[in-house]
Amino acid sequence: MGITWATFAPDAAPISATATGELIEIKAAPIGGWEVVLEDSERNRIMLRSTNTRSNGLMLHVQNDHWDDGSYDNWSDASSSAYPQRGAKVKIVTDHTDIDTYLTLSESRWPIGWDYSSDGREWSLVGDDRLFYYTSRYAERNQRSTVTFGEFDSVIEGDAFATVLQGIPYGVEADWADNNDDNYAEFAKFGSSGEHYLARPYHQMPTDTETLWSKRGLGFAFGLMHQYPNPASYGFYVHNGPIILEEEIEGDGNMLRGYLPGFVQPLQTAFAYHKAVLDDLPSLEGVPVLLWLSAYDDAGGYYNYKEVNGSGLLGFRLDKWRAYQ
Repeated sequence: MGITWATFAPDAAPISATATGELIEIKAAPIGGWEVVLEDSERNRIMLRSTNTRSNGLMLHVQNDHWDDGSYDNWSDASSSAYPQRGAKVKIVTDHTDIDTYLTLSESRWPIGWDYSSDGREWSLVGDDRLFYYTSRYAERNQRSTVTFGEFDSVIEGDAFATVLQGIPYGVEADWADNNDDNYAEFAKFGSSGEHYLARPYHQMPTDTETLWSKRGLGFAFGLMHQYPNPASYGFYVHNGPIILEEEIEGDGNMLRGYLPGFVQPLQTAFAYHKAVLDDLPSLEGVPVLLWLSAYDDAGGYYNYKEVNGSGLLGFRLDKWRAYQ
């Protein structure tokens, strides 16, 4: 696919030299606007950053070689151990000199590949020029995990560290070969801060303590508010209000730090809508919305929601994400 063209494989060999039928309309979010700052192809390392003039300049450092921080983290160790996992080391970094010298602001892990998934490879990458969401399917439970990196819409004027990084659980309990959900990110769940990291706290000062964040929307998680189809109308509904980003702080309650761009919140989950693009949703007529299943729990699932099997539908707008767009 290019800017003005796309190719696809037909179901059968064409029988006419001239194409007939209606025109196809393709809509997609503008994922461009990123640049490679530094790259090490021999060790599979790369540093990326946004080219948007509004960007705070913080970078994503991805390391996908045979790094070794323990018996569960390294690719070769995991391949030969009783606890198989596949993970890249990812960091928010700044003040770099080269690809080995920089200041790390937070660190997590992202999944590599689709090992142990019975249905094989499946992934999506949705974003704009300042933040993206990556979802992939892997591990024995055949679920999908969503991770993210980038800049949110902060309530702090001039917030120089309004950047999030969110990854997947790692360690002995996150074995990809186990028939549980311990190896999936709780991305679709509201209020969870596991593997959710901010670059710096609201006061912008350096700290040795990791700054955590969580999402807030309606109800418990994406896609888990109401039955599908809705008994009153037999319809499918979404909430188009913003998804709140909370920073965890000491004391009673957390703090509003900003909002995650790009989302609408499906109030129901139906497997038939996984990977669908709908542009006729109530209150969003004409706005294309991509729907994608993602795990909402990493501790075995909340089985009073058996109909969605531990997953909820995420909803991504495929038009503008920010007020200035």
